[in-house]
Amino acid sequence: MFLKKYFNTYFLIICALLWFIGVSNYAFWDDFYFIFQNHNLIKAPHPFVYWGNSEYSRSWPLTYSIFWILVKIFSHNFIYYKFINIIIHIFNSLLIKKITSKYFSKKTSLIAALFFLIHPLQVESVSWIFQLKTILSTTFFLLCMLYLNRNLLYSFIFFFLSLKMKITFILFPVFFLFLLNKRLHDKKVMFFLFCSFILSVQSGFQTLSGNIWSKQESQQQVKHHSHIKKIISSSNKKDIYRTSIEKPEFTSPSIFKNFTFYILKFIYPHKLMFLYPKNYNLIYKPYIFYSIFFLFFIIIVYLFCIKNIFIKYVILGLLLSFIPISALFYIPYMKYSFVADHWAYPMIIFLSILIAFLLIRIPSKLISWSFIISFFIFFLLSNIKQQHIFKNEFSIIEHNIIHNKTSSFLYYYLAKKNYDIGDYQSAIDLLEKAQKINSNDPKIIFLKKKIISTLKQ
Repeated sequence: MFLKKYFNTYFLIICALLWFIGVSNYAFWDDFYFIFQNHNLIKAPHPFVYWGNSEYSRSWPLTYSIFWILVKIFSHNFIYYKFINIIIHIFNSLLIKKITSKYFSKKTSLIAALFFLIHPLQVESVSWIFQLKTILSTTFFLLCMLYLNRNLLYSFIFFFLSLKMKITFILFPVFFLFLLNKRLHDKKVMFFLFCSFILSVQSGFQTLSGNIWSKQESQQQVKHHSHIKKIISSSNKKDIYRTSIEKPEFTSPSIFKNFTFYILKFIYPHKLMFLYPKNYNLIYKPYIFYSIFFLFFIIIVYLFCIKNIFIKYVILGLLLSFIPISALFYIPYMKYSFVADHWAYPMIIFLSILIAFLLIRIPSKLISWSFIISFFIFFLLSNIKQQHIFKNEFSIIEHNIIHNKTSSFLYYYLAKKNYDIGDYQSAIDLLEKAQKINSNDPKIIFLKKKIISTLKQ
C-alpha cells in the first residue's frame, strides 16, 4: 500500500539517477572567471558583503553569497558542485509534481515532472556550475508557488530569494495577480502583490544599473583589454577598436524566432549546442519556424477553449518566463548567441505541463501512452547523448564547431584551451581558422602572437 501510494515519487527518483551517469569533475566557460578565479569572491571577508552598497555589491547577491560558502567548503573539487546542481534539479522536479497535482490529474503532474527532469535541454544548466543561480532561483520560485495559497509571508520570502539569485522570474507578480484574482478583497493579498511588484522593479533596476560585475572586476576588465591593445602595436589600431568578438550575421535577434526556437528544441531536441549560430537559417529553415509557430498558435486557441482556468495560467507562465530572454532586453551572452539552452530552464516547467496536459487529453489511451512513452524514450536517450558531449570542455566546443562553423570565438576558445595544455600547433591551426572568420579580433591576434613568441624561445 505504501509503495503504491508513493510509486510516482519513487519512479521520478529512479529516473533521476540518470543524471549521475555523466557527472564529470571539471569546470568550464565562465565558472573560473565568476567563481574559482574571482578575487572578489575568494578574498571577500564574509558572504554578506555582496548585499551592501560597497565595492563588493552585486545585482544577484544571494548567488555570490552561496558560492562564497561553497568555495570555502569544496574549493576546486568541481564534482561536488555538479552533485549539488543535480540534487537541486531533482528536487525541482519533485516540487513541480507536488504543485501541479493540485491543479491537474496525477498522471499529468507525473509526466510534466518527468519531462522537466530528463529533458536534454537541461543538461547545459545542470552541468554548468555557475548555472546553480538559474536552478536555485527556480527552486525558490517553485517554493513561492507552493506556499502561495498557504502562507503569503513565506511565499514572498521565497520570491525575494529567487530574484536575488537571478531575475528570471521578475515578471511573475503578474502571474500572482491572475492566480490570486479571487482574493483581491483580502488586504494581505493586496499587500503581497504590492510588495512583489516593488521587489521586481527594484531587482530590475539593480540589474540594469550594471552591477553584474563589482567595481574591482570592472577595473580588471579595463586593465586586461588595455594590456591586449598595447601589445598588438603592429596591428591597425582602427581595426582593433572597431571590431567586436565576432562579425554578427544578424544585427538584431528575432523575438518570434527565439520563441519558436525554444518550442522546437523542446519538442525535438536535436543538434543541441552550447553556442548557436546567430544566423537563424543555419539552425532551421524559415518555413519550419512559421509552421511550428502556426501549429503552436492553433494549440493555444484550443487550450483557451477548454474549461480549465489553470492551463491558461500555464500559458501565461510560459510567456512571462520567455520575455526576459526574448531579446526585448539585452543580455551580455547575446554577443555570442541569441538563444541558449540554459535560458530555457524556467520555460521547460510550463512547456512540460502543456505537453503532458495535451497528451493525457488524447481520447485514445493507446495513442496517448504511445506518444508519452515515445517522448520519454527520446528525451532519455537524447539526455544521455548530451551528457556524453558535456563530459569535458573539449568535447563541448568540438561538438559545437561541427554544427556552428560561423563563430570565431569558438575557435579562439578551443585554441586557448589547447594553449593551456601545451598543444601549441593545434592552437595555431584553430586561431588561423578563427582569423578567416574575423581577421581583426584583438584577442585572436594577441594569443597567436603569444604562442609564436613562446615557440621561438
